[in-house]
Amino acid sequence: MFEGVVATILNRYLGKYIQDLDTENLNVGIFSGDVQLTELRLKPEALYELDVPIEVKVGTIGRICLSIPWTGLYTQSVTVSVEDVYVIAGPVVDRPYDPEKEKRLIRAAKKKKLEDLEGESLLSTGPGDAKTFLENLVTTVINNLQIYIRNIHIRYEDTVTNPDCSFACGMCIQSISVETTNNKWKPSITPQGASSLYQLVRMESFSVYWNPSCGASGLVTDLIGPGSAPYCWRNEMRRGLETFSINKDDFDFIVKPITAKMKIIVNKSNEARVPKLLADFVLQDAATQLSRQQFLSIIGLTESFQRMSINRNFRQFHPGVSVSNNTRKWWKYAYDSVLEQRVRPYTWQHIKSHREHYRKYKNTYKKTLLSPNDTELRLDLQLLEDQLAIIDIVVAREHAKIEVCYSCHLQKRRNCVKQLAMWKELQDHISQNNIQVKDGGHNLLYYTTNKIDPYCPVYNCMPCLVEHKFNFTLANCSLSLVNHRREVLVVTLTQFLASLETRPSAQAFKVSARAESFVVEGASVENDLIPMVTADNILSGNTSSNFLAVDFEKHPLNCEADFGLGVSLEPVEIVYHEHAVSEIINFFQTRSVTLQDAMDFSKQGISKASEVGRALVEYAIARRKTIDINMDLKGPYFVVPELGSVQKGGSIVVVDFGRVVIKSDLQSENVGLEDATQMELEERLYDRLHIDFSDLQLLFCDSGEEWRDARKLQDTDYHLVPKIRCQVVFSNSVKPEYRLLPR
Repeated sequence: MFEGVVATILNRYLGKYIQDLDTENLNVGIFSGDVQLTELRLKPEALYELDVPIEVKVGTIGRICLSIPWTGLYTQSVTVSVEDVYVIAGPVVDRPYDPEKEKRLIRAAKKKKLEDLEGESLLSTGPGDAKTFLENLVTTVINNLQIYIRNIHIRYEDTVTNPDCSFACGMCIQSISVETTNNKWKPSITPQGASSLYQLVRMESFSVYWNPSCGASGLVTDLIGPGSAPYCWRNEMRRGLETFSINKDDFDFIVKPITAKMKIIVNKSNEARVPKLLADFVLQDAATQLSRQQFLSIIGLTESFQRMSINRNFRQFHPGVSVSNNTRKWWKYAYDSVLEQRVRPYTWQHIKSHREHYRKYKNTYKKTLLSPNDTELRLDLQLLEDQLAIIDIVVAREHAKIEVCYSCHLQKRRNCVKQLAMWKELQDHISQNNIQVKDGGHNLLYYTTNKIDPYCPVYNCMPCLVEHKFNFTLANCSLSLVNHRREVLVVTLTQFLASLETRPSAQAFKVSARAESFVVEGASVENDLIPMVTADNILSGNTSSNFLAVDFEKHPLNCEADFGLGVSLEPVEIVYHEHAVSEIINFFQTRSVTLQDAMDFSKQGISKASEVGRALVEYAIARRKTIDINMDLKGPYFVVPELGSVQKGGSIVVVDFGRVVIKSDLQSENVGLEDATQMELEERLYDRLHIDFSDLQLLFCDSGEEWRDARKLQDTDYHLVPKIRCQVVFSNSVKPEYRLLPR
């Protein structure tokens, strides 16, 4: 049975991506425990999950090896090895229109959307008892699982977005490995009956490149033609993975080669203090770099994808010639496109055909629900899905589910009536023959109608039990913007830590994040990097170990609230530098995106964020959701120099937004109001939100003076506005029905 389940899954999963899969050879290999597949070709629609108008021009998998020791699953490793995955993709519009290819691509896109909507999983399909066997199989195999994937190079080449300048981008991975280890993270076999399972996942040399300009010899697709050697393109892809260059055209990296690892611990014991699943993801150094040419190329590709998505529905009408001297054909193209979109869908013939397809699809899907393993029904469904839009398919499926549920309900009612009639006959037989039945026959009726064990135990879970914990560590991350081979902006983030804890028994979770330092540097006139935003404890003199700490928890353990929010932020120094700001604006400014467009986009983002925040507050008040808030925000201070740069001297203005402390004071819902005085009522009846504004100040001085020390004082000669403090308290009644005091 295990062999059959594995064969079903592999056939279905590999069949989605691999063309002309030899299923017979695959099944024989699975049952023998040794699968060897070589020189596998990928389908053109293999990248459909990206949901963009691209296709695989050519792609191969050099070798897939699967070793399953069926006679020793507990003592030997299950090994999966995948080697030499090379894929070249391109836009769908760079070739003549092919109805069959277009149908397969549209079919794959529909399938992806349906899987997203229904959450269909490959592991949950198959025979009725396959899921139980599969769970046992996965539990057994994962104890000693070894996965090795080597040499992955996926490349996208585009000659359509900018016909005058072709570009290419891609992703390279040297290796990915998943190994079962011991508690010291050395590869080993997990002994049978072990209380913990250790697995180590490593990714070596992951990189992303984007070459915004490729010469005539820089495209690998030129090597795919009929006049080229069979695997000349694949040798070039392998060489590119090894040397990071193709045809002497070096890769322009957006993400430079990085190495990451993840440690996974699965706890099989019943010890409550240890999470059932603990995962630690560690990324030491991540360096990203974006040039202006790459940025313009990315913007151009995004706009090109939007045009392709719109024109894709009318490709069958495209004349395939230039506009000049072919105006009649292009007007015919526009005419046919308008008819296809706005006229033909509303003709009676189309409506009648659509209703027939809808009805056939609904009835076929009902049969599929009752017989999920019928392959002929699935083929009929696929043919009917080609005639319907995605929204019609979803509606038809829901319609079919409702009718199936209704018919099943009627069948249950008929069965219940039959059981009651049988029980009536049994009672009549007992009364006629004077048969004594203990407990009045209630247990017999219970077992007859419900088939449920009345003595089934119910276990109460501990609400403080952490079942899953995921940790993410980023030691050092940098982002560089490059224009004319010089850096105009460098952003550095150091020691970023994030974690997620789940407590399913209490329907609770906790998200935490920490960051040690954050520095933004811009370019000066001399092309030197100068700090513009500094949130570094060493440079600023802060005593806290992290400049930012965020904790958000649902159903927190330390208080009786629905949510808990804790935020701590240290001061951030922001220095205005005229030349650096102008360089950043020039980097992002394009013909289609101006500074005013960026300002409008920022305003829209702020407006949407405020609307979401207001909606959340209204929801919390309407649903009486309580939030335990503890926030200590030391606001940023802005330094504005007179001459556009602190380095040039002159006077400066320092605007310090001070410190904001927000704390909540929650009351119990079961507060007693009997025999309470007016003062006690006001004390017990309200949840309070305390907001304390302090240290808001404005300084004016020369750039060479000790303004940083003066900023820490209450009032000096440099202060135009000395430190200001303000306190605000918002109160909300825990008993809105109590009318003697304001709500």
